[in-house]
Amino acid sequence: MIRHSLLLILMLLPFPDLSPVMADTGRSPKCLAILQSEGPRLVEPGVMDDQSVELFDLESGWLELPADECLAIIRKDGWIPRRASTRVHLNDGQVFSGSLISSDSEVIMIDHLWMRELEIPLENVIRIDFKPGTKIPAGDTDRLVLVNGDLLTGFIDQVGNPTIIETDDGQRIEVPSDRVAAVALMNDPRPPAWPQLWTVDGLRMSVPNIAIDDTDHLVLPPHPFMKGRYERLPRTSEIVALVIKGDHFVPLAELPVVTTSTEPARRTSTSPRKSDSFAPLGLTDLHFSGPAKFNFQLPDGSSRLRSTITRPQRSRKWSNPILRISAGDQLLWEQEIESTHLVDIPIPPVTESLTMEIVCGMHGPVHCGITLNDPLIMKE
Repeated sequence: MIRHSLLLILMLLPFPDLSPVMADTGRSPKCLAILQSEGPRLVEPGVMDDQSVELFDLESGWLELPADECLAIIRKDGWIPRRASTRVHLNDGQVFSGSLISSDSEVIMIDHLWMRELEIPLENVIRIDFKPGTKIPAGDTDRLVLVNGDLLTGFIDQVGNPTIIETDDGQRIEVPSDRVAAVALMNDPRPPAWPQLWTVDGLRMSVPNIAIDDTDHLVLPPHPFMKGRYERLPRTSEIVALVIKGDHFVPLAELPVVTTSTEPARRTSTSPRKSDSFAPLGLTDLHFSGPAKFNFQLPDGSSRLRSTITRPQRSRKWSNPILRISAGDQLLWEQEIESTHLVDIPIPPVTESLTMEIVCGMHGPVHCGITLNDPLIMKE
């Protein structure tokens, strides 16, 4: 009886928020290094500057590369996001998180964890979240979602306390800040600027350069939105991604795909399944089931497909599927998939789509599946 009472008391006691602690353990994160001239490597980041990059390869040890060889470092181990009461999304892909200080018809000011006071022009903003997880319907005007789910559309004249919207039917409505869940503003998109830093608090920030010193801290120039100096600089344990040249690659999982069944035995066309739909930059494993064809629409400048192709251990006692990769009528690669295969396949110039076809063995659709691990389309 005493034991049960103690357990009940412990369950009712308030516990501190552990997310900041667990997100910043001080350990170097396990990351996938996206490289210019070879396939990705699983690494821990070391010292980085404008001349070279030091990486600890988890299989082969330390290596030093020219700075322009490393396109990105993307976190692959587990991490817990830090909470933020306000997230401001910009039209060039940047995201700033923190707590709201003030806002008017021109700017929104938030307090970030280590950049402190930020002044963000509303002309660059496309979305502001005050309540995490709020869904904003698509539309061709500004939109305001209330905490009860109601939607107002029109022109948002001011964000803050109150948020003022001139609705489509001509009303001018003032909404107190505690009733606003999210707003969306109709500002024209702009291309992202590189490099970008992504951190565990949801920050996605473009800066002219990024470095890592020998104490595992990032070295960053001030951001234009900052009103003062950095209160501190983040550690590598707070990194989600360092994207140095984000226009040089795209995860295959982020591309549009059309799936076509190729055999009556499989009545439905099964689209590729993402291992992690919330992976940073969308870089995740793709699971394919055959027999089927998968046609991926490629971006301009696509030059190579890089991945490691595997077959589940439990499937290897069944007949092996065959994978064919084609560009139009040109067969680029064909292989019977037994266990693990590294691929680095050149893509012909001006190729608009890439087709992957899985041909099943004698057992048909039974265990006729393969996985592409972190597949990437490299771009010139």
